[in-house]
Order: sequence, then structure tokens, then C-alpha cells
Amino acid sequence: VLVGMADRRLKERGGRKGIEDLLVEGAFITPEQLEAARDGAKQTNSDLRQVLLEKRLISRETLATVLSFQLNVPTIDLKQAQIQPAALALIPEDMARKHNVLPISVDGDTLTVAMEEPDNSQLIDTLAASTKRKIKPVVPLHGGIREAIDTHYRLTTQIEKELRQLLSAARTREVQDPMLALEAISRAPVVKAVDMLLTQAVRDRASDVHIVPQEEDVQIRYRIDGILHDAVSLPHEVHSALLTRIKVMANMNIAERRRAH
Repeated sequence: VLVGMADRRLKERGGRKGIEDLLVEGAFITPEQLEAARDGAKQTNSDLRQVLLEKRLISRETLATVLSFQLNVPTIDLKQAQIQPAALALIPEDMARKHNVLPISVDGDTLTVAMEEPDNSQLIDTLAASTKRKIKPVVPLHGGIREAIDTHYRLTTQIEKELRQLLSAARTREVQDPMLALEAISRAPVVKAVDMLLTQAVRDRASDVHIVPQEEDVQIRYRIDGILHDAVSLPHEVHSALLTRIKVMANMNIAERRRAH
């Protein structure tokens, strides 16, 4: 309802104007409220939009709607969005937190990114240079970028942490005996890690999980909508433990190594 009202109010006036002018002309705030907010922003050296939000003169939904109209960029509900692991892999967590952005999806050479400042051309250029992708900004309708970063990056970090705990054991002895292998993969780190990998796959609606051993690492990939996406890269030493754990879960013969299952 709010989005429809905003569009009607703003389209009646038309034109490409500043966000503050659109808020006033759209009757979301009064000129007096805008002036008071500007004074407050100057006194505290704060961003005007943040002051408007903190004083509850506008809601996040209103701000997102007006920004979307002004810049002709889509809005997004982060609680409903499907976040691709391949997108998360392009922007490290520390960069996402620093710039308050969340990568959403990758489509060819275009990376869709949720950001509260879709008009920040310098930030868009920075992300484009870092990811080597064209950046398509979207505005979070209800905010929540920080919370989404916590949710989506945490799982990837936990998977890496759990599996890296296997390294010390894997490097001190190579498990050849099947019974020793069974004992090794029953330990908490690999059990948790495989559970998290599968949980993430279900969350991303992946049809397949690919465990691809490479020369120096193991690449975990999810097939989503027919396209393979890199999810996480892990040390090569955990490959055997991962496969053995999955064989145990599937009631396969862990001693059989020459035949495909």
C-alpha cells in the first residue's frame, strides 16, 4: 500500500530531484521537518537520511521507496531474498561490513548488491573494481543489511572453521585403514561441517552439491537453477574426511575406493 501511495504522489510531480525534495513534495515530511533535520545533521556531523530515520520522521520503507523511484532501482526484501553463495564469495565479509552492502546474486558479469546508498557512485565503482563485475544496486525495503550479513556470512565462516579443525589430524597421519577413517569422520568438526554444507544447499535451493578436489584445495559448488556456483574453498586435506562422512550418511561402503558409488 505504501509503495503504491508513494509512486502515485511522486509521479504526480515527476522530475529527477534530490531525495529531500522528493520527500517533501511527496508529503512524507514537511519543509519545517526537513529544515530541522538538516540542522541536526550539521550539528552532529551525521547523514541527513540517518537523522530522518532516527527522529522517526520517515520509515525505512518510505526511504527505500523514494530512493527506488528517484534512481529507478529495484527494492528487495532481504528476509525473502535467495542469496547466492557465488555472490557472497565475490565480496569478503569485512568489505561487506565496511560498506554496509550485501551481495545477492550473480548473472554473467553482473553482480546484484543490496545497499542503502544506491546513489553512492564511488562505492559502486569500488565494488566493481574489487569484484570485476558490473554492479546492479538494489535497495533493501526494510533495511536489515547488517543482520543479513551476520546470517549469510556466518554459515560460510563456520563451515571453513569446522573443516580447518581437521587439518592438524589430517597432517599428522594419513588415514588408510577404513576403521580409522570411520573413527576420524565421527568427530564433531566434519559432522558439523557436512551438516552445514547440506543445510546451506537446502537454503539456497540447490539441486546438486559438487565436491571438486583440485591441486591445492577442495571447491564446494552448488547447482542452483541449473548453474554451478562456487560456495566455499577448503584445504585439500579435508577431502577424504568429507567423502567418508557422506558415504557413512548414505550407508555406502567406505572401504571401496576404486568403484564409483
